Amino acid sequence: MIRKVVTFWSYIVFIVFASNTFAQEMPENASSKEILEFIIQQKHSNPDLAKKYTQILLEKSRNTNDTEGVFNAHFQNARIATIEGNYSLAIHYCDSAIVTAKKLNNDVSLAESYLTKGTAIINLGDNKRALASYLKALDIANQRNDIQLKIKAKANIAKIKRRMGFFDEALEIYKHNAQLADQYQFEDPLIAINSYMGVGGTFLRLQLPDSTLHYSKIGLQKSLAINDDEGVSYFYIDFGIAYFIKGDFEVAIEYLTKAEKITKGLNNQKRLTEIYYYIGKSYYELKSYQKAVEFLKKVETIVATKNTEKVDSFNPPELLGTYRTLANSYEQLQQNEYYLAYTQKYIELNKYNETRQIEVIKDLYETVRKENDDLSSLTSKLRNRLVYVIMFTFFVLGLCGFFLFKFIKVRKQNKVIFEKLVSQIEAKKVPKKKANFTIEDKKVQAILERLDKLEQSLFYLNSNCTLQTISKKVKTNTTYLSKIITTYKQKKFYEYINELRIEYVLKRLKEDSKFRNYSIKHIAEEIGYKSTNSFTKYFKAYTKLYPSYYIKNLENTLGNDTSN
Repeated sequence: MIRKVVTFWSYIVFIVFASNTFAQEMPENASSKEILEFIIQQKHSNPDLAKKYTQILLEKSRNTNDTEGVFNAHFQNARIATIEGNYSLAIHYCDSAIVTAKKLNNDVSLAESYLTKGTAIINLGDNKRALASYLKALDIANQRNDIQLKIKAKANIAKIKRRMGFFDEALEIYKHNAQLADQYQFEDPLIAINSYMGVGGTFLRLQLPDSTLHYSKIGLQKSLAINDDEGVSYFYIDFGIAYFIKGDFEVAIEYLTKAEKITKGLNNQKRLTEIYYYIGKSYYELKSYQKAVEFLKKVETIVATKNTEKVDSFNPPELLGTYRTLANSYEQLQQNEYYLAYTQKYIELNKYNETRQIEVIKDLYETVRKENDDLSSLTSKLRNRLVYVIMFTFFVLGLCGFFLFKFIKVRKQNKVIFEKLVSQIEAKKVPKKKANFTIEDKKVQAILERLDKLEQSLFYLNSNCTLQTISKKVKTNTTYLSKIITTYKQKKFYEYINELRIEYVLKRLKEDSKFRNYSIKHIAEEIGYKSTNSFTKYFKAYTKLYPSYYIKNLENTLGNDTSN
């Protein structure tokens, strides 16, 4: 009976699923206008289906010499590629749309194509090329005195200003656009959605998360009303960043995870860089450094994968922060080699970004001067900003040289120290200070003999090895034992124990390949330390090297010896 009920409901589910699937197909005799409307309806929620019908529209339009239909197919393909994060492909389709729009002599279509192309370019991190496309669209909008086009073009220029650090000016543009969108109630709902998104995103840059949440909630409702999955994912990202700024890192991760799910469904790999960056940053603030590294490495992987295409270089704004946070995470994890490597990556990328920023500021300066002579104050700001950036670039170059010199110097010093340590271990000459004295007091001699036996039994590797426990084992009190160690071992008690532990671990790491595969935390626990930081601190004080460096070079040295 149960099987029959299950079969019945399975059949019902299949019928519902099938009916929904077939409902998403267009009749073969559908007009170009109907196909276009269907594509626009499906491109956010079902981009694969939308792509199928852009191809149908393109073939149909070419067969009937319908140039407008050809333009619509190219333009919608560009929009879908942008939604999916395939920005190089989006640029390709935009170029086709631009050529077709010029044939149509349609300024509005031409301006929309330039705007879409600029959006694709800016997502690749190239502000200069994106600005060129946006300015072409703005020129057309000004010539036509088209309010909608002006809003779109200025919103995108505001995006670049925001990236360059002109937050107040960007916010003014976005707020004005949102007011106009509410006033005119444009047919295209994305004008209002993008305006609210711009306001919320700019408040994030101004470190005003509560204002972000206010405006982004309005935008989110507008996106949900038209099933705009792309917009919903963007607002969730802004929510996540807002809560990150507020210090509520767990809520931030919750919203960013929601955004990740939608973004993966849209197959927008590049948009995931921002999501993974802030998830990684949130885990860093929660002191989950290994988890932070896991998500930040995803950013680096996506960038590396996209750049293997070698069509357009992908340099998202989050990449610089990713390198810095990875360096900080590895520093906390006591992995010095990775810390230095990512510090170097950060310096090099920052230098490259500053050079590109100078070029964009020059273009913005010329645009402001040309567009409106009344904006003298803004022109002055841009000029001052340009001088600042040039000066800062020289500073970064000097800093880069300093770090490089320091890095090379440290590597050379570390190599010498490492080789000396290894040779001492091989010769059984690990440094150990011994005082020249004659022991006349039999009680002292007995205590020292018991200490030697404890050393041979490796009791110092016990995490409970303290002055109190040892004094009991050598049958004396803590004050007298401390005095004996200071007098006859010529060091304080904690120095005595730590040196024994470090000498032991140096020798064992060299001789035991399995031990070298342990994590730093595991090694620390094995030799009696209750925290990784304590172990690293005393290891570095004794050897002038980090444990990770010593282990890595042992692997390289012993591996080479084996292969030879």
